[in-house]
Amino acid sequence: MLKRLLGAFVIISLSFLILFPIPSNAGVISFINPLSTPFGGRILFQMPCTCSANQLLIIGPPKGGTFVMFPTVKLYENYKPIIGNNVLGMSTGKAPCLVYAGLICVPVAYAKIIYMIGTSKTP
Repeated sequence: MLKRLLGAFVIISLSFLILFPIPSNAGVISFINPLSTPFGGRILFQMPCTCSANQLLIIGPPKGGTFVMFPTVKLYENYKPIIGNNVLGMSTGKAPCLVYAGLICVPVAYAKIIYMIGTSKTP
């Protein structure tokens, strides 16, 4: 009986949070994605993925890695994710960076997908 009540409470609570999300201080509705990971550092390399309509970014320390950025990414502050700028953001999942090799598309890398990124001013 107690397990059923606890289960019902959890389901109702989660439904309430989904229907009525809590706004953050910036006025942006924030959802908690347990599969997302934060990243941050300087952009060291940038390459257009001509076949998959995204960009490959290599971001340096302190929390860098290889990432792909689609045109639909949510950009914050200075809006310029270019080589040399420092960035902070969130990523989730993986996607390929595909480029043309003759008439076919070949994968260059499989990298984490950036869905939110903020940049520093251009150095």
